[in-house]
Amino acid sequence: MLRRALSDETAAHRNAVLADTHGTTLWLGERDCSAQRRHQKLIEESPAPNFPDDVRRAMGEAAVKVSRACGYVNAGTVEFLYQDGAFFFLEMNTRLQVEHPVTELVTGLDLVEWQLRIAAGEALNFSQEEVRSEGHAIEVRINAEDPTGGKFSPTPGTIIRFDQPSGPGVRLDAGYAAGDTISQYYDNLIAKLIVWDRTARGSPSDAARHRRDHDRRGRDDVGRGRRHTQRRTVRPGHALTNWWRVTWTSRRCPRSSPPPSRS
Repeated sequence: MLRRALSDETAAHRNAVLADTHGTTLWLGERDCSAQRRHQKLIEESPAPNFPDDVRRAMGEAAVKVSRACGYVNAGTVEFLYQDGAFFFLEMNTRLQVEHPVTELVTGLDLVEWQLRIAAGEALNFSQEEVRSEGHAIEVRINAEDPTGGKFSPTPGTIIRFDQPSGPGVRLDAGYAAGDTISQYYDNLIAKLIVWDRTARGSPSDAARHRRDHDRRGRDDVGRGRRHTQRRTVRPGHALTNWWRVTWTSRRCPRSSPPPSRS
C-alpha cells in the first residue's frame, strides 16, 4: 500500500545495523537495492550513487531509532523507500540479508562474526564515528533462469560447467559446483557475485567482466540474459523499483537454444 501511495517510481535502500546488549546501536551505511524483480533484489550496491549525504545520514539515524524503539539486539536490516528527496520506513528484517557482503566489503567489518559476538554478550568495540565506507561494492544474483520472452523462468537441471571468477576485490558466494543438479523445488539462486573497487566507475565494469568469466551450464541462459541486460544498462543512481518490469515486459529476448549433447 505504501509503495502504491508513493507511486511505482521509487528507489529502495537498506541500512545494515548492529545492536549489542550494552546499549550501543550503529548503522553501517546504505545499500541501493532498487533494481529488483517481483520484490527480489537483483543488483545491490553501496554506497548508493547520486544519493545526498544529508539524506544518507538522516536515513542511518532513522534506522538506529527504529532498532532502539523495538529493543532490537544483534545484526539487522532496516529498509526504506526514497522518492523526491524524502524517505519512508518500509520494514525491518531481523537478520542479515544475502546482500550483506556488499556492506562488508565497503566497511571492512565481518557482519557474521559480529552477529555471533553480540549473541555471546560482547560489546561493540567501535563507535559510529569509526564506521567508514571505502570504495564501492556491487552484488549481482546469478540465477538458473531462461530469459525467453522476458519471463526469466526457472530452469532446473545439471550444471555441466562452472568456471568461478576470482581475483582482487572479487567474492563469489556459491552453493553449487560442476556436476551438481539445480532442483525445481528450491530457489534457483546459484551464486552471488560481489566485486569491490576504489571507485563507483570501476565496480560495475568489474561485475560485468566477471559475469563474462562465469559459466554455469551448457546452454547459454545466463549469457544471453547478460547480453540483453547490458544493452539496457542501469545507470548509477537512476534505477527505480519498477526498472525491471518497465524494461523487460516491453521487449522480448530470443528463444532458448536446446542444451548441448553430452555424448
